[in-house]
Amino acid sequence: SYLHGTRFTRPRRSQDYFQWVAAGGTYPPAPIDELDRLLETLMLGLRMAQGLEITGLIAEFGADCWQQVQAKIRPHSPHWVTTSQGWLRLTDPEGFLYSNQVLADLFGLAA
Repeated sequence: SYLHGTRFTRPRRSQDYFQWVAAGGTYPPAPIDELDRLLETLMLGLRMAQGLEITGLIAEFGADCWQQVQAKIRPHSPHWVTTSQGWLRLTDPEGFLYSNQVLADLFGLAA
């Protein structure tokens, strides 16, 4: 899970989960870095029909970051991705059909 800038998890095995609950149900949160936050923002935002507001992305992650995102999506534009009217979004229906390819290329920012 992700809440207030930190990532946390609950035990997967039942016995571990019961021990975790008995101990108060807390583990130290693990903060995520800026790149992971960007990639999650892109992945979750592009799953919505409205997409992501470009000015919001720039305000949150910076203009240099936006330029890197643009470079990764350029091969998919305008067929699968569009940046029209100030929004970054997948095209309908092609972009949504090929969203995994677009997202995989965006995750290349981490490479």
